[in-house]
Amino acid sequence: MKKTDLVADCVRKSLSVPSPLAEKAIERAFKRIHRHEKIHRAACVLLPLASAILLLLLLVPKNIRPPKDDILSASTSAPFPSQELPETETVYVSKDDAYYHAYEKCACINDETEPIMERVARLNSLYPCPVCCEFETKQPLTEAIAIGDILILRHEDEYLYVPELNSVFGYSFPHEYEGEEALVRLSEYLHGDRYSCFVNEAALSQTASFMAREPDILYLYPYETVPEINDFYKASLEYPNQTSLCTRYLGSSHYALYFTDFEISEAVGVYERVNGIELVYKTNDEKAVATCEFTDQTIEETEKFNVRFIDPESALYESEKGNLASFVYHTGNEYVLVIKERNADPYLLENVTLRIGENEFTVNGFMDVSGNLEALNEISAYYALILTEYEANSIKNGAEISLDHLNFPTIAEKSPFRYIPVQYGTGSYGVMDKTGEFVIAPEYENAWSYQDLSGLYAKNVTGPIVLKDYAGTIYLYDGETLDQIAWYSMDGANSVDYAFPRSTRNSFNILSPGIYEISRDEGVYLLNRKGEVMMSFLYDETGNFENSLYYSATFLHEAAGYPDCLVLFEQKGSYVPDRMWIADLSGNRLSRDFDRLIPLIWTENRAIFINVTYDRKAAEKNSYLPYYEKGLAFSGYEKDSSFRLGLVDQNGNDIAECKYISLEIVGNQIYLTRENGEQDIINTAE
Repeated sequence: MKKTDLVADCVRKSLSVPSPLAEKAIERAFKRIHRHEKIHRAACVLLPLASAILLLLLLVPKNIRPPKDDILSASTSAPFPSQELPETETVYVSKDDAYYHAYEKCACINDETEPIMERVARLNSLYPCPVCCEFETKQPLTEAIAIGDILILRHEDEYLYVPELNSVFGYSFPHEYEGEEALVRLSEYLHGDRYSCFVNEAALSQTASFMAREPDILYLYPYETVPEINDFYKASLEYPNQTSLCTRYLGSSHYALYFTDFEISEAVGVYERVNGIELVYKTNDEKAVATCEFTDQTIEETEKFNVRFIDPESALYESEKGNLASFVYHTGNEYVLVIKERNADPYLLENVTLRIGENEFTVNGFMDVSGNLEALNEISAYYALILTEYEANSIKNGAEISLDHLNFPTIAEKSPFRYIPVQYGTGSYGVMDKTGEFVIAPEYENAWSYQDLSGLYAKNVTGPIVLKDYAGTIYLYDGETLDQIAWYSMDGANSVDYAFPRSTRNSFNILSPGIYEISRDEGVYLLNRKGEVMMSFLYDETGNFENSLYYSATFLHEAAGYPDCLVLFEQKGSYVPDRMWIADLSGNRLSRDFDRLIPLIWTENRAIFINVTYDRKAAEKNSYLPYYEKGLAFSGYEKDSSFRLGLVDQNGNDIAECKYISLEIVGNQIYLTRENGEQDIINTAE
């Protein structure tokens, strides 16, 4: 071993605590000594001097936190436009300290000189120098922030992936997206490495799947007054008016903004559900398809969120235009936009379109009821949204902010009908015309329309508009002329002079384009298109219809016109009807008895019913009845040797003998299939 190496070793051993800077200095010094012979001879003089200097450096405290002004005046601007320095895990030092930007690339990777995030530096065992790093604040996995009456809940992704999803809650049919929209939808659920890995996997194998997660806030409560809750439904009755303002996913965190109906204090209790979202991505024929599906994997839990308060008067930026005042806040981690709308309509606060420049967001609002309750038009509405830094800067640079509420003229314009029943925001219901003006004022508890009778397979048939007032009275209006057809009151009064007894309910339904039913306490009444009572089916003491008499009046396929007949049947304590027959709208019999009749087609010339024979004992035992769905042939009866079907008209006359095993309708033709596979064709237009 060379003498210089021995000396170096002695110097290292003389240091009480190893120092990266000292080690680096020693290595550099002795490399130069080895290169130059003259320096070798001077080592005995230089090394003691270097050792003395390094020992002095070791006496400098490492955990020095300099005044905030030192950092704020550094060459790199502060990452947040705030006068308060964000709290970090980094050890700050002054410019005069040797640890400050000690090396040219002290915290860079692969010779990159661009600033990197503090977290990246630490993951690569690099010193997070204030010059080379952009510092991140210490963020908890969950937190709550309050700005006045607005509560902001933040769930970091990592928090959502910690619990195991093990319970069951609901299911939704998957939504499918294609092309660029598929990638956009995926990015709403996946961020960072999860998104990159997912897309890379799809690129390699043409398919990828992942179980993403998102929070669902079920209930909020003041934690200090209600530390533990066992019955959340009962507790929710105490604080029922919690308004979700909006939700957004930014920077690997889920944000939910709320207006609570209790005063926000130091802690808030959150009863939440973490839902699983199954993502499936496939590429077929160079077309990207993504399926996003809510699954039955979920978990429910309660959390205590300590609340951090932001002074409502400490807005980073504010502006005012017209009846809107906008405020941008910076919490140290995120930007928040709060909008105050003067003279707001208290019924038009939901599903409001917020525009920031060309970007659109859907938000809800709440009314500030701390003012004069007698002057609603003077009360302000508040809305809030989490922003990206880019969006916050765009607002500061003059991006226009606007709110678009429910647009009735647009709704009317898109409707194919002349009159449209609508709800006035969260208020009452009324009817408007094609101009978007209310022709029946929004003063009703409910309103609905049977204008589109496609659910009954009708063609060119306009059904009625129905309104129900707060007293329970039903009003029928013609869907084409808006003339009142009839009305039916709870106390039994009505416009058709029928002796209704007093009732506690009124409900209305359509059985076919020309047959209506109104249900009341005592039973069901069948009405014609004029609202007149044709037949009544009253309940007995057991809750069944008197005389075990029931009705069926729905025509399933391509109905047109208004049927003037229906099916009546008796059913006495059995799942299977005892007998069926065709009757006119006054209940008079038109046909013989059948085992099973299924209304199929009503044309301008005739009605067609399916006549079915089957094993009645097997049907009672297994609780099934032969039925027909539009476009689907009969199935499941192959083992029933007695199962056969035929066709009859509205008077019960045979159109096709009851000897077939299936039927199918194609256009104006009915294809009837025999047991041997042969087919007969019936033309419905004849």
